[in-house]
Amino acid sequence: MTTVLNINTSSRRITRMSFLPALMNENSQPGFLNNNNDKFYAILKHVQKINETQDLDTSFTGEGSEVIPSSSWDYSKEQGDP
Repeated sequence: MTTVLNINTSSRRITRMSFLPALMNENSQPGFLNNNNDKFYAILKHVQKINETQDLDTSFTGEGSEVIPSSSWDYSKEQGDP
């Protein structure tokens, strides 16, 4: 199992974050999953469980081949200028 992080930015600010769940094949190549695949939801459930055990206020929604995290924390307001 692996994931690829997708971060969109605008004006040096994060505007959207998601990740793409994937399984590695025998050649160590990622096979990306979508929400029509049971393994997609197994990875999503695993990530949710990790967050719950760490008392993180994050929920996850599957959209197509992406998992979108959401939280009450607004990361766009916390970013300072580099």
